[in-house]
Amino acid sequence: MTGPSAENTVFSVRPAPAMKAIPFAVVAPAILLAIVVREPAVQLIVVVVLLFVVWAAVGPRLTVSVGQETVDVAGIFYRRSIPVGQIDSVTVAPDDGMNHGLLNWPVTGRATSPDGVRLNLGGSAALQIRTTAGERYNIVFATNAEALECRGAIVAAVGKPPQSAE
Repeated sequence: MTGPSAENTVFSVRPAPAMKAIPFAVVAPAILLAIVVREPAVQLIVVVVLLFVVWAAVGPRLTVSVGQETVDVAGIFYRRSIPVGQIDSVTVAPDDGMNHGLLNWPVTGRATSPDGVRLNLGGSAALQIRTTAGERYNIVFATNAEALECRGAIVAAVGKPPQSAE
């Protein structure tokens, strides 16, 4: 999480340190495969896997940027701006940090679906934003304190008390 900038307050969610170590379990067998099988196609695949592992260990990040006019929610290949005037409720609820569908990607769902968009890199608390148009956004934070701090910034930007589910 980072602090306030000139106009926006940016809250950042990164994978837990233990989750960053998991992709490296792929590295040793991939390197061994590249050494044993001296085919260019196999070596190319190993290079691609290694690049993905490095990205998976250091790259993933979710952000919530709270400004005076919009709340911007961003994830991997996903970005939405929610006008502050359209935010109906902001709540924080406990979360198990797991994706509940067949697709295990950091950003799943659609804003207009019953469950909404889920931005998740693991954690224990979900910030839930609902709009007057019925859109739903669920951002999973590592701790309840981080989610509550983000909710407080959004409530201050909206200028009305939130509905709470703590």
